[in-house]
Amino acid sequence: MTDFSLVTSRLFQLLLVPAMLVAPLLFVLLTARRVESEADRAVARARSLALLLATLGAVAVWLGLLIYSVRVPAPGALTLNSFSWVLFFPLWFLFGIPALRAKNPAWGAPHADGQTPVRTASLVNRSRRSPVQRAHWIGAGAVQLALLAALLLRGLQPFADDVDHSRWLVASLSYGFCLLVTQIAQPFAVRAALHEAEPLDAAGSPELAALYDAFRRTKILGLFWLTGVAVPVSLGGTLVLAAWVDWFSGAAVVGALVGTTLGLAGAWFGVSMSIRRGRIAEVRSRLDARSRTAPAD
Repeated sequence: MTDFSLVTSRLFQLLLVPAMLVAPLLFVLLTARRVESEADRAVARARSLALLLATLGAVAVWLGLLIYSVRVPAPGALTLNSFSWVLFFPLWFLFGIPALRAKNPAWGAPHADGQTPVRTASLVNRSRRSPVQRAHWIGAGAVQLALLAALLLRGLQPFADDVDHSRWLVASLSYGFCLLVTQIAQPFAVRAALHEAEPLDAAGSPELAALYDAFRRTKILGLFWLTGVAVPVSLGGTLVLAAWVDWFSGAAVVGALVGTTLGLAGAWFGVSMSIRRGRIAEVRSRLDARSRTAPAD
């Protein structure tokens, strides 16, 4: 069991996690630059540099957790390292997408052909149209706090030795930090998705507005349930299992398998959202072409 758990976790850490962390940077670097003015080029360079620095920071976090998990063979360390793939989401949505738009306007901000004036799809205030309701936030927060409380309560019980105590302390502090980051980043991510630019065609087609609305709802709910619920809850559950049950190899296997599953789900979600956004851009171009060729009344 121990050999299987170590092989599973190490393969995940050494292959999939770093690949996900550098994927946004590689995607941006491989995207052709479609801006001509020097000012636009400067913006593209600045946003690409910001993505590079953020990627280096994410890789440093992953590498630090990997080194720690090797030096301190604890289930909590293995689990935290496996879950560092979640840094893909801020890298892609907060740094990657703005860099893509700066290099290639077809990704969102101006119109793809540069000829037709564009207005946004938002003619109303979207701040109160989030699919994530207050009950969702309260329910997710209650579960996360319950897991943190269960982890902290382990500290009231005697420990086998100082190493066991150190493992619990590191796991508790790490999970508390994870919840703090989640509670800060999730509302910001939801607001950013709500106010994301949604350029319509020249005629302001309701069809295109409906596509944007469905895309926005899927994206926000997917981010909330994946990064705001599934990741912290599964991470907390694994750490609680490792803290309360004397099952080192089993907890490592659970953490590695759950982390791998969520990592694959996160990769699929990010790619599928990009594909849907590209299809919406194709529909917008088709509608614009139709409106330009339509006879005037």
